[in-house]
Amino acid sequence: MPDVQLDQDQILSRLLAAENNAADSLTLVPSENRLSAFASLPFILDSYNRYFFNTTLSEDEWLFPGGVDFGAIETEVTLPLARELLNAPFINVRPLSGLSAMILTLSALGGSSGEPVLHLNEDQGGHYATASIIDRLGLRPIAISGISPNSIDLDRLSHTIASENPLLLYIDQANAIFPIQIKEICEAARTSKPNILIHVDISHWMGLILGRHMPNPLDLGADSIGGSTHKSFPGPQKGLLATRRKDLDRRFADSQFYLISSHHLAASISLGLALWEFREYEGDRYAAEIINNARHLGVALNERGFYVHGEEVGFTKTHQLWVQTEPLGIPTRVAAERLRRNGLRVNFLPNLPGLSTPTLRLGLSEITRLGLEPSHMIVLADLMASSVKPFHHQQRAAVKHLIAMGCRRYTAPLTESDLSRFLACSEEVLASDSTPSPRFGERPHSVRTHH
Repeated sequence: MPDVQLDQDQILSRLLAAENNAADSLTLVPSENRLSAFASLPFILDSYNRYFFNTTLSEDEWLFPGGVDFGAIETEVTLPLARELLNAPFINVRPLSGLSAMILTLSALGGSSGEPVLHLNEDQGGHYATASIIDRLGLRPIAISGISPNSIDLDRLSHTIASENPLLLYIDQANAIFPIQIKEICEAARTSKPNILIHVDISHWMGLILGRHMPNPLDLGADSIGGSTHKSFPGPQKGLLATRRKDLDRRFADSQFYLISSHHLAASISLGLALWEFREYEGDRYAAEIINNARHLGVALNERGFYVHGEEVGFTKTHQLWVQTEPLGIPTRVAAERLRRNGLRVNFLPNLPGLSTPTLRLGLSEITRLGLEPSHMIVLADLMASSVKPFHHQQRAAVKHLIAMGCRRYTAPLTESDLSRFLACSEEVLASDSTPSPRFGERPHSVRTHH
């Protein structure tokens, strides 16, 4: 084992260096986003240390009293906002992540040991872990494929359902530049088995769905939806489930009682703050701009000699963009490392649906969150092109300049001064065991009036 010989100052210095490096970088990873300063606050408060089980706020059930005040924020802010934005009366914010939500869903809805569960094959963008998790839960995974990437063979689906009689169809599209045909899948599945349960994992699409730029699967025939909250939606690393069926909500709660203990109260409060911020600060515009930025970057990269998948159909209809650098004479794996060294963080995957060679899976959510617009995509494409060249010049200063071009319209206006005052009040509370000073938060600020 390595002998770590660092004092506190050295550790803090390393943390600061890493933070400075992150601040001067652009992250184009579709499974990551950037949490605002406002939504980050619960992680530095006492809420991070507490359990919260008493979701009914019953006076007789405060077995962990530290959650009394913070838990009320979950029930009075997070849950109502999630119900409103997802148009679903039953919300469960107990999952810790997307995979946690997947495990909870499969446990609650998959049936008894040996039951078949249908899921997307990886060649249809299905998540790499789904089949293994189904198997580890004692269920039997059956992958459904299609006639082409992101297009399920509906006749084969109907035949499989008729022959296997599964209780659950789990649609888990993680890799896609074009969303799979949810409505048609639901109709075909129910033609074969009217009472089959259909769950759609919306981890990657949550921000686009909440922003009304992708249809809500609950409106298309799905019984439940869920997933992580930190991809196209700019929330904390957390998970949630939503349904319009009370019986399914009860089944989720029953399974969750044994699968999840601490659900990370600070994260569920943070999710509420992120949902509020999304509603009040042009979340619909943000969602539209993600797709717009992705398409414009696709065009710009294509013009500069990159191979951008899906040119014939507009490159993308999501936050993802699939790019290869071999046409430039540079292996994509090498290009990914050169981009990282220049402050451009990209997601490198060995294969994607329809692509058997290594590919950059780019995501436009986080840079859109920073306020970059279609006009900036030409600058970004130029930086990417120059960064991957063998004898490129260092681009970190140019990347930092591009970051400064962004207009932070999608986040609550929490300045360093505001944060300092809030933390000072928090320190006063810890020192005096009193309540926070009411002077914080009195600064007026503008919010949207139309939701």
